[in-house]
Amino acid sequence: MFHRSLLERRCIVSTTGFYEWDSRKIKYRFWLSGKDRLYLAGLWNVFQGEDRFVILTTAPNDTIINVHDRMPILLRDDEAAPWLHDTGMASAKLTALQPDLELAAV
Repeated sequence: MFHRSLLERRCIVSTTGFYEWDSRKIKYRFWLSGKDRLYLAGLWNVFQGEDRFVILTTAPNDTIINVHDRMPILLRDDEAAPWLHDTGMASAKLTALQPDLELAAV
């Protein structure tokens, strides 16, 4: 379904963190320690005449697994440009281990 977008329409969603809720509906905020910016791997496309995007997710790492069964694919600063321009790197990133994050219940 997303094959063409993975080849040609990769994007980056810049944020300071993201939220997930656990099974008890407790909300948690996640962020990258020591960084004021977090880059999420995404894909874009035009749907019904509008630009749309999705944030790609993967299996959770140890910092998220007790809260949720998935997490966004995270890009380090030095991975942003390759994510956009290097299809081989982008394909490998889909299954790469994700960095540990800080979390807090909010």
